[in-house]
Amino acid sequence: MSYTNNQKGSSHIVLVFAVLVLGLIGFAGYRVMNKQNTKTTSASQTVTATTSEVPAKITNKIQAKQAASSLDAEPIDTTLNATQLDAELNSVL
Repeated sequence: MSYTNNQKGSSHIVLVFAVLVLGLIGFAGYRVMNKQNTKTTSASQTVTATTSEVPAKITNKIQAKQAASSLDAEPIDTTLNATQLDAELNSVL
């Protein structure tokens, strides 16, 4: 008796396994991206403006130090709108 190895169906199993792995990687990536987006939006919503009175014209060292500390305390990174910046840069290019 002669036995032959019939492996015609194995490619389907490999294909199903590859799709399953890609689906799991995609799902994990989606979850990570979604979690980062919620952190970013919650961080931008909890920022409160801490403005102190800065004179229109600085005439002495004390006013200069007050203005510097006020500018240092301002959270400029959270107020940046990346999509608007990209659009403006693309319009220039």
